[in-house]
Amino acid sequence: MSLETKILSQQWYEFRDLRGKTFNRAVWVPLKSSKTLNSRKEYGEVGWVDETLFAESIMVPSEQAVDLVQRLHWSDFNVGWSNKPYVSNDIYFEAGTFTRDERSILGRRLVLEQHLNPAHQSIWYLLHDFVLAYDLVKEGDDWLASNEGYVPVVKESNVAGEREIAVRAEFLRDYLCARNSALLVATYRSRSHITTAAPEFSWDDGGLEIEDGFDSISCRQWKVLQGDGSPLGAKVASFRMWRTDVDEAEDVPLMGPETGDNVGSESHSFERTGASATRIEGEFWHKEVIEPGAASFRLRNDPTEIRIDYIVEADGSRMSSADLRPDEIGRWLWFKPQVMNAILALPNTGLEWYTRQTGAIFACPGNRMWFGVNDLGLITVYASDIARAPE
Repeated sequence: MSLETKILSQQWYEFRDLRGKTFNRAVWVPLKSSKTLNSRKEYGEVGWVDETLFAESIMVPSEQAVDLVQRLHWSDFNVGWSNKPYVSNDIYFEAGTFTRDERSILGRRLVLEQHLNPAHQSIWYLLHDFVLAYDLVKEGDDWLASNEGYVPVVKESNVAGEREIAVRAEFLRDYLCARNSALLVATYRSRSHITTAAPEFSWDDGGLEIEDGFDSISCRQWKVLQGDGSPLGAKVASFRMWRTDVDEAEDVPLMGPETGDNVGSESHSFERTGASATRIEGEFWHKEVIEPGAASFRLRNDPTEIRIDYIVEADGSRMSSADLRPDEIGRWLWFKPQVMNAILALPNTGLEWYTRQTGAIFACPGNRMWFGVNDLGLITVYASDIARAPE
């Protein structure tokens, strides 16, 4: 659907396209976002369109997740200031910790925001504990798992102020499981448009308010002035105050204590008038609990439920990787030589030769798999070495 079609649709402002969608089924989960999805013209001009998305997240203990997500509002997630450490009530709150009453730590953020001064854009940091947990290395805008074929685990974007950090759900759930935690994600979306042709939407004068579980939607439309977008008929008041006991002829004037007799004032008010237009706006607040995984195969080394079977006999008989793990298994596995090209196509892989028929290949530096080449040209690997390699 084109933008022109969307801005004329009541359903667009009511977020019918997003209701019921969940990050629990997504491959990538936003940890923090600040994005303008659609923008056209300057605010106040007829034809102005603005669609924005903001996301925040907090990691909390699993047993507290449901209670907290019910009690927290968007303002609790969106701190609006730096996540720097501070001390309150003799408690040291380290950078990125989350609290409401400054008496206990309720959780922590996986993305920390640092504000410097108005000359600098704020800086976003991925929690170092997560980086170290999965041996992540940053290349360009992505954080890659250096020991898992350099698969992207975290994606960052920061183009013209449009910023987002999102994590691959598979790794996030592994991390949450290891920490007995859940992730609370809150998003805020807005869709706005200024037009002279007021649409005939079915909202009454009070607009539309919807509460559905952890979702809240608010829609309304009102008259504004063309040009500056201020509410039509809005009254403006101006106040001016000054001291009357200052001798302006003195080089260094000195004022005495303020009293009711040495202060002058004046005020005036007016009503904004001009050509009118209609502003239409829809807002959508969404909260969600991202549950931890059932197990943490990577960080906590939980037993994996993945079953890989290998052909071990001439008749095609198979054995599982679990059965092949013991050192004394005394079996070999054979692979077609094309497997070497597949491995070497991955980043930072390598091949070493020790003799004419023996060598080692590594899918990531420091993780070698020793092999031989038999008379048929097949790659021969000791079964125990294969079975004990990371799944």
